Amino acid sequence: MSRIKQSIDDLPRAQRPEGNTPSKNNFLVQRIAEAWEKKDQEIHDRDLSLAIPDAGPYRASYAGVRCNRALYYKLSGTEVSNPLGLADYWRFALGHTVHEMLQDIAAELFPGAEVEPNIDLNPAGVPGSAHVDLIIQHEGKKLVVEIKSTGGFKFKAAATSFRGPAEGPSNGHVIQAGLSAEAVGADGVIIAYLSLENVSQNLAKAYSTGDEGRFAAEWHYSTEELKPLLDTERKRVKDVLSAVNNPDSRVVPRHIIEPDIPAGAEITDPESGMWVKVVPGERAVEATGDTWHCAYCNFRDLCIKDGA
Repeated sequence: MSRIKQSIDDLPRAQRPEGNTPSKNNFLVQRIAEAWEKKDQEIHDRDLSLAIPDAGPYRASYAGVRCNRALYYKLSGTEVSNPLGLADYWRFALGHTVHEMLQDIAAELFPGAEVEPNIDLNPAGVPGSAHVDLIIQHEGKKLVVEIKSTGGFKFKAAATSFRGPAEGPSNGHVIQAGLSAEAVGADGVIIAYLSLENVSQNLAKAYSTGDEGRFAAEWHYSTEELKPLLDTERKRVKDVLSAVNNPDSRVVPRHIIEPDIPAGAEITDPESGMWVKVVPGERAVEATGDTWHCAYCNFRDLCIKDGA
């Protein structure tokens, strides 16, 4: 059978539609959003304040700041170089709205629940405090509850198998709840994720028998099983605070403690989030990769300026 070798360069190309792009003059939504941002900033700033200032400089949500240098900036009260923008406040406000909606309902369902109590973390070995979403009693156990709203992609990665085994909640969220649980003598913690968009029924049926699984998932941990993770955080906070309180020290290395980054790896390029792990005692590179943490860091420009 002969093959056709005739060129098709002279054939007409398919015409792609020009599309219907939005106006560049977003005067309506821009004015509404900017006015709303000013109103919401007060709520957001209040949420970021220390629950118990006299307890110490650490707040439980700093557990989500997995880079030691960023934690150093936080604990030393350094002014951010990359402040939140309008889009950031929009994201936080959506999460805050969902969070409050379900938190109030949960408090009604569990009589005697403590809603947003202020927790001193010193009994857990950390000089600081926390705002806890809920503390409930369930089947004779005292449980600390953290409710987190997430985007659809993060929810799918945490709860479903759409890109491999479910990854579970972030270390920062687990540590945040775990420290509070230790501090108040709770038996365990519940981390609840609420997605801002639904996943498919096929993905949800692997972990849920109800329709709520398309937008909600939760993980249960005993306080005891979290002890190794909390011990690591206690040491990290102690080491970073030592640098903060030492007038002769400089900013700490850019180490990120996460399961997908090898211990001892250091961020070499905050612009791209690239990290490098060097073989101890040698110049040879053992592993490289990149992380999303730098892209969302409020201190990225300052970190770049301060150097390695």
